[in-house]
Amino acid sequence: MRYPQPDNEDEFEDFCLRFYRKHLDRQNLKRYGKRGESQDGVDIFDPLCLKPTSAVQCKHHEPHKTLPPQEIKDEVAKAEKFPHPLSHYIIATTAKKTKNAQNCVATLNRRKNKKFTVEIHFWEDICELLSLFHRVQAEIIVYGQNILAGAMEQIPRAHQIAPLVEELLKDRRLDAAKHELEKLEALNSTGNLSLEEQYRYLRLKGKVAVENGQYSEAGKCFLSAFDKTPDSDEAKQNRVYGMFLQGKPNEAHELAKQYFEDGLRNAVMASHLVHTADTLEDVDAYLAEIETLAKSDDNLCVALAYKFSAGKQYEKAREFTDRALEIDSESPYAYLADACIAHEEAVHGAWQARRLNLDLALKQYTTAIDLATERDYPNLLPESFTHRGVVNFLLDNLDAAASDHQKAAACKIQSASYVARAASFFLHTRMYEEAWKLRDKLDLDTLEGKFLAVGIEYHNSDGETKRECIKQMLELANQDWERSLECRFHAVQWAIGIQDYELGKTCVTDEFLKSNPLQAHTLQGWIYQVTNEIDKAKQETSFALEQSTESVHRQELELLASLLFELEQFPEAAMIFEQVVTPGVFDDSMKQYLTCAQHLERHDWLLRICRELRESEAQDDKVRKLELKVLSEYLPQDAFELAGQHVETAGDPRFFVAFRNFLAVRLGRLDQLDLDPDHLPTPSDIEPIEAAIVTMPYIAGDKFDLALEFLYEQLRLNFDSEQAHAHYIFFVLQHGQYTGLGAAPARVANDTAVLLKKTGKSDQWITFENDRPKPSRGEFASDSPIGKTLLGRAVGDHIELPGGFQEETAELAELQTKQLRAFQDSIGNFRKRFPDTSVLQEFSGFKDDGQLNIEPLVSSLEKRRDHIDHCIRAYRDENLTIHFLASQLGFNIPQALQTLADHPDGCVKCSRTTPQEFHQLSEKGFQHSSILFELTAIATCWHIDAWEDVPIVDRMIVTQSTVEEVDQWIDRAKGDKASSYMNLGEDGKLVMTEISGEEKQSRVDGLQKMRDWIASNCHVQSSSSSVGIDPERRKLYRVAIGFHGLDSICIASDLGIPIWTDDAVLGLIGKADFGVDSVWTQLVLSQQVFAENCDQKAFDLYTAKLASWDYTQLIWHASTVVAAAKESEWDPNRWPLKQSLSLIANTNHPPVQRARIVADTLRLLRRTDCPDLLQSRVIQALLDALNDPAGARWILRQLDSIFRVDPFSADAIETEIRYWLMLR
Repeated sequence: MRYPQPDNEDEFEDFCLRFYRKHLDRQNLKRYGKRGESQDGVDIFDPLCLKPTSAVQCKHHEPHKTLPPQEIKDEVAKAEKFPHPLSHYIIATTAKKTKNAQNCVATLNRRKNKKFTVEIHFWEDICELLSLFHRVQAEIIVYGQNILAGAMEQIPRAHQIAPLVEELLKDRRLDAAKHELEKLEALNSTGNLSLEEQYRYLRLKGKVAVENGQYSEAGKCFLSAFDKTPDSDEAKQNRVYGMFLQGKPNEAHELAKQYFEDGLRNAVMASHLVHTADTLEDVDAYLAEIETLAKSDDNLCVALAYKFSAGKQYEKAREFTDRALEIDSESPYAYLADACIAHEEAVHGAWQARRLNLDLALKQYTTAIDLATERDYPNLLPESFTHRGVVNFLLDNLDAAASDHQKAAACKIQSASYVARAASFFLHTRMYEEAWKLRDKLDLDTLEGKFLAVGIEYHNSDGETKRECIKQMLELANQDWERSLECRFHAVQWAIGIQDYELGKTCVTDEFLKSNPLQAHTLQGWIYQVTNEIDKAKQETSFALEQSTESVHRQELELLASLLFELEQFPEAAMIFEQVVTPGVFDDSMKQYLTCAQHLERHDWLLRICRELRESEAQDDKVRKLELKVLSEYLPQDAFELAGQHVETAGDPRFFVAFRNFLAVRLGRLDQLDLDPDHLPTPSDIEPIEAAIVTMPYIAGDKFDLALEFLYEQLRLNFDSEQAHAHYIFFVLQHGQYTGLGAAPARVANDTAVLLKKTGKSDQWITFENDRPKPSRGEFASDSPIGKTLLGRAVGDHIELPGGFQEETAELAELQTKQLRAFQDSIGNFRKRFPDTSVLQEFSGFKDDGQLNIEPLVSSLEKRRDHIDHCIRAYRDENLTIHFLASQLGFNIPQALQTLADHPDGCVKCSRTTPQEFHQLSEKGFQHSSILFELTAIATCWHIDAWEDVPIVDRMIVTQSTVEEVDQWIDRAKGDKASSYMNLGEDGKLVMTEISGEEKQSRVDGLQKMRDWIASNCHVQSSSSSVGIDPERRKLYRVAIGFHGLDSICIASDLGIPIWTDDAVLGLIGKADFGVDSVWTQLVLSQQVFAENCDQKAFDLYTAKLASWDYTQLIWHASTVVAAAKESEWDPNRWPLKQSLSLIANTNHPPVQRARIVADTLRLLRRTDCPDLLQSRVIQALLDALNDPAGARWILRQLDSIFRVDPFSADAIETEIRYWLMLR
């Protein structure tokens, strides 16, 4: 509808005042100044300066005249000097609409550093806007109050309209409600409404304002309504609500409490009381009554739910959202509250339930949005979209999060806060173009709006504009507000970004250093780190670490931790990351924290972090693999089960199938192997260092050709890798016989290697490879010219070489499989390719004259012998463990024990005890219901074949690492194909020692018996206790006592049980560092004797065997020597009698006591079934061991007492002694 224009400037300004009060919903607009005064381009303004602040310039012109662009620019220039803040500037004019004027306004809105936006309203625009109002209202605006005179009778009365508005609001018909409310507004403007009608109008206006998200305006309306009729309960409720909406929650709460105590105890007032309370404690006195009221009021339930959630009582909070939904199953407020509770618990509650709560929050936010849209609750949409955007971001749904923030910012009902949050999100996620779209919607009258606007400007500009943005950000940093520190951090970051490091340094002022030392030193360190002044950077971080972290923002600590990380100060970085990371959140800080833990070898941290990420469903494949590798060191059974879970859930499960296979081999679960190559990684999927996870299961499953093919392809793909070559060489050496490697093809095929012999030229090997052949390594495809020439040919054939080869003809001299050729090339050129390697040693086998050259071999063996001598003496003289000795010799535990037994300086230090202590401990018997059976004790029982007398207890525990070690002994024994060994004799000459097949099989059988005994009688257990040991200390333990030793001590410590070990030093470590008691094999068997579970004669033989293996600190008797003699079939030169006689020869006892031992041995010997002739040999050997004529004579004098009832034995022994003395 076209309305007539006002006749003059005064009437136009009056009209504009009425129009913009309604259009801008600002009833407090006033005319600014008076005609003749300087008005700074403003005719109408808001003296309350409510945001967004607007002003109007009125330009009355003849309808046929235009408004020149320069006049517009002049007015804008004046307005920029307006003494009050402006967000929006409107030029209202009766002039003719022109394109030039519109273009001028558009240009002004693109100006840099603009203080406000500009809009122009031509008269036809104003008329269009008037048509949106109720006709009566529009005519009142156009014509003023006079229009009412003849029309009052036709306008509905207030008492008719107000109930209708109430009903429309209840039915969620908001547009209709607003339309009817305009009628009430028109009536109210006449000043003819009663106080009661004015109250109802203002209350309804407030309710509509709430629905539109205009909370401050709503608060004003509710408070004004109260002033009209202050005595009604409803007015009092409105008063509390209005005060809260005006941003005065404490005053509102005190008022609500007063009303509640005065008797106004309904659900509405209870809801206000809860909503305005800081904490639940503030309403604790009324809580029982409030909860009773909540049984039938969904709004009160929602208020209680929020308050319980704020107190982290999430289950209680959910009780109230559930109750609210029972009352109104489609309440968007209840769903929003339920979503907020789950969201809050995901962030602040138990991290284990983080993912579950985020998923629930996402679901409930979506339901709230759907219901708010369907039931017309527009005020809920911005908040719901914003919160759902945050949840989507936390769930790594970045596109969905961006969409939600866009929707929140685009809502019809919006506040600057939602626009600001959307802009902040886009800046944080580096979606700078999206942020730019929101720049003009920001409230630039606030520091927050300016902060975001500067950030958007910086990231969407270049050059000098960026430098100007840094200056503006520094200005914001100097303001006293909550983000001032963040502003300074951004300024430094941006200065670094444009590589103006001096500008960055100026951002860190002396004043800032004094007031914020941690932050200042962090920023200075950051600059030094970027400029590669590492020492200065470390000095700054050192200063920063000396400062208190109390009240320091998380992001500031994150920057310090990240700086420490970049400077490779991993312990310090980890200390800070521990404070700032959120468990289960895989953000950049968590990734750096994880890397710190890896560098520091803090396996306890690694396992905890990985577990938290797994349980919150935040792991990626890299973290899954890391967790499996670390976990398998300590708990292979758990790692096996976890790998199985990943097989079921991972997008690409092949690595996890392979790792599960690898663990299945370690755990002896060969029936659970999955060896389908399609289910396993390809050679290009993993590095050579990881090849064993594929090849070891292949070998265990007798799939040798598949293992060969895998390693062959890995060698081709990683030809420069020493590890790839070494793996291939050792596989072929150990398992090549089980493959088709050596079967020479009769004719050239696709997988053949061909030796071409060319006249007068060097020979050339050609290998056929159809998968990315490398001609530089002699590889050619079968469909290449040379391939077509050679395919199908046989040895001895002559061919014409295709172009590109120097010779015209060549002879096929030899055919091999390509795998065998690769092995020959790899082993033949290994030391040339890798000259610094220690993997393979190279010897020149022949002299220049063609004679065998053994000097290098002899020299190497001499060095080896000297090394063994040195290690054994060190073990004898120092506190070294058997494991450490074995590792230095390159042996396993049984081999080390054998070496100690064979070496003249060798001994096995199994215990440190005295005969008295040993006897006391033995008398107690074996009283342990559980014991940890350690590897050296297992090896001892194997050597002396004591399995029948090992005590049967409730739980004989061995570690998983011990079982794996034994399995390796068996595998190596089975794989030992050598029939002889070369060594140096005492004269320094080479000695060849033959090893028969029966001997090797006997060793395998003995080891297998050991393994079977363990499987039948022991509980296999793993421990993660050692994961918490300091990494450096853990390394030392593993060097000293090995994985199996550390695991054994840790499990024994965990269970509070003793450890059975024949390594005295390991026992000392267990006692001193872990409080674990230890026993050793001779003691255990002696306790079995006292418990009558072992025969004394068997025990004596075990002791003799232990003596023969040079176990020290043994408690032995004459019966020990006799048992050894019987086992040796009475031959003093046989094992174990020969070694047992040394007990007498080497004992430190006084001569008389040594003589008594020999006398006791002679007495026992005469009671045996040893033939007299053989007894003579034994007696002479005993006297030789005594090697003391005086002692022998002492025995002669004691014969009558020794053999009181056996004179015949006395005579026989006397004859032997006198014969021995005669020879002396």
